[in-house]
Amino acid sequence: MHSIHLFLRRFLAVILLTGLVFSTQIVYAQQVTNTLTISHLLLNATVGLIRPPKTLTDPQATDETKSLMSFLVDHYSQKVLSGQQDMNEINYIQSVTGKEPAIGVFDLMDYSPSRIEHGANPTGYSEDCIEWADYGGGMVSLSWHWNAPTDLIDEPGAEWWRGFYTFATTFDIEAVLADPEGERYQLLIRDLDAIAVELEKFQDADLPVLWRPLHEASGGWFWWGAKGPGPFIELWQLMYDRYVNYHGLHNLIWVYTVGDPVWYPGNDYVDVASMDIYPPDPDTSMVWEWNNTQSRHEGVKLVALSECGILPDPDRIREDEVWWSWFSVWNGDSIHNVDQTFLNTVYHDPDVITLDELIDWKNYPVAGGAPIISITQPAEGAEFPESADVTITADASDPCGVVTLVEFFQNDIKLGEDTSAPYSVTWLSASTGIHVLTAVATDNDGFKSESLEINITVGNPFPPVTMKFEAEDAVSDGPSFSTNYSGYSGTGSMYFNSDEGDGITFTVNAGEAVISPLNIRYLIPSGWGNKDNRVYVNDVLQGSPTFTDTASVWTDFPFGDISLNAGPNTIRIEHYWGWFYVDYIEVILPRLAGDFDGDGNVDIDDLNILAISWLSSYTMNHFNNIAQTWLLSL
Repeated sequence: MHSIHLFLRRFLAVILLTGLVFSTQIVYAQQVTNTLTISHLLLNATVGLIRPPKTLTDPQATDETKSLMSFLVDHYSQKVLSGQQDMNEINYIQSVTGKEPAIGVFDLMDYSPSRIEHGANPTGYSEDCIEWADYGGGMVSLSWHWNAPTDLIDEPGAEWWRGFYTFATTFDIEAVLADPEGERYQLLIRDLDAIAVELEKFQDADLPVLWRPLHEASGGWFWWGAKGPGPFIELWQLMYDRYVNYHGLHNLIWVYTVGDPVWYPGNDYVDVASMDIYPPDPDTSMVWEWNNTQSRHEGVKLVALSECGILPDPDRIREDEVWWSWFSVWNGDSIHNVDQTFLNTVYHDPDVITLDELIDWKNYPVAGGAPIISITQPAEGAEFPESADVTITADASDPCGVVTLVEFFQNDIKLGEDTSAPYSVTWLSASTGIHVLTAVATDNDGFKSESLEINITVGNPFPPVTMKFEAEDAVSDGPSFSTNYSGYSGTGSMYFNSDEGDGITFTVNAGEAVISPLNIRYLIPSGWGNKDNRVYVNDVLQGSPTFTDTASVWTDFPFGDISLNAGPNTIRIEHYWGWFYVDYIEVILPRLAGDFDGDGNVDIDDLNILAISWLSSYTMNHFNNIAQTWLLSL
């Protein structure tokens, strides 16, 4: 429990007071640090998946490339495009499922000049990739395991064909980039230009490329990442400039494989953020990695699973809302070891797009596609009285078609639908609580879009709570602990058998000033008669009630209303005459800031409630108090 408290103390100290949290996860044996501001966390907690802009980093991108990006953006958060590495594996999938992936994933590795120098012969490979895409209307993703331009070690264990690995070359990218006039820099440019020749073939075929160069740099196992983020970023930007501005390659969608944030080349050089993941658990949804990348790029970049050692499960994608733009499974055992029944299930799933399901994406409209929808009423943070009728209205339009349906949801529960503007539905006798409202528009092509979420409050979701204070936990200056009479609450009771003026004192914390009824549970043994006592609140005498004989039965004594201040208060029951027992007292208090479940404690259960409702007006109004209470009480 101490470790939980320590975690929560740090968690809330950072999030609630400074607005900054760092989280770590091991991916590819490389520690990835994710920086989230409070605005990012609020965005992810309430809005969900936000589609990025369709604008590409290359303003001169070809029409087909713009159409592909538009297509990817409009399907984001609704469908996942299937992808597979290597032509042989594509043929294997077709033989098992009768379907092919929507994206063929290929590697220009053997076009590296240092591989050709050692006998590699990739002739016709690019043409085969183009033919596959043209024949079936598929998309192409290209990577490049770039054999170092020179300085290959070429000895057992570090053969020339392993020359993209750091351990197989002494090629020093930092030193090379520092000497633009040097021989090795010229070889670097030679290699870039050799691959530009292949990429130009795709452009001449009017085929956009999901271009994923220099992948997994932050791992350090490839030479382009061996010298740290500075040389890597310089190399990425050099390649971008060489290809876009020098060679005029405008058919590239630049896909960056995510690593530590300090390796990021910048939004002006990246169109898609992707991840390469080889999880040990074949059933994982990879939700942590997904959330990490989503939050890091603030909804301004598509997120893809560019390389994976497992075949993602569509049920897990839907369950955890891990909506990769596309996935690409690695070759060999990564796909051949997949149970063929499961392989069929994935490739026939309605939310996984396969080759046969692609439309003419090369001519997909750039300006739009999916509907545009927003909730116009109620406003964010609106408050309604208990059992109110809440009318929800939405504006919906479609740049390329007609909106045919608008559905309205409360906490993912459908409230109703409307098929014509103005779109609205009325939620009758809305339940008390904090609610998340969304609307989903569907157009005549079947595309869907979800509105940003609206948080509303109905009634008082956190009403006052009756708080019990055990007598044995009070401070005593005379009465003694006792378990003489069963039926007590807690661990026992306090026996008033001492002198006049002795008693017990309770400390009661109130979130705000309040007038509350005070109830005292007591017992007087049979035949002992009535007993007089005194009640003080904050050292002021409130009255001298008489406890009547209860015949050895625990009984409630309604003392009446007392006034409590915001903050700590003392309630004292003081002995006047006669012996009796006190079990506990009860008062009705506003909830402590952060005590969302009303148990009188600010604990981990309240954190769960906070996590799903922290944009409510209640939470925001009490934000500072919640933070302070958590930090002081844990």
